Amino acid sequence: MEFDAWFEEEGKLIFDIEIKALREVLPILSKPWLEVGVGSGRFAQALGIEIGIDPSVKLLEMAQGRGITVLRAKGEERYFNEETFGAVFLIMTLCFVDSPWEWYCEKAHGASFTSQRKWKDTISISTPHSTAIRI
Repeated sequence: MEFDAWFEEEGKLIFDIEIKALREVLPILSKPWLEVGVGSGRFAQALGIEIGIDPSVKLLEMAQGRGITVLRAKGEERYFNEETFGAVFLIMTLCFVDSPWEWYCEKAHGASFTSQRKWKDTISISTPHSTAIRI
């Protein structure tokens, strides 16, 4: 779709920079990995993230076409056991959330995904001023 196609032309440099930056931290992250808001799977494919969730059927079809195991779900909902993933990625996801800081603090930090914060790492990137956060 349009957002995904943007990374092939105008946003190619941004995509390449963000992938390069994330690849620097991948070796220290425990597997398996999950991308919340996987969308088309562009980032997951480039980073080797095998599993993704997203509420959009059309985008999940694109992600599946890129070899990602997908589940139709919202990040606000809990679908996995507490110790399922070693790292969770939110890449270009928070910009689509109504209250990103609240969502991030409550959901990604552990209140909804896990009651005891068993997911070891959360990586979050959003634009236009991309930031990677490891907590």
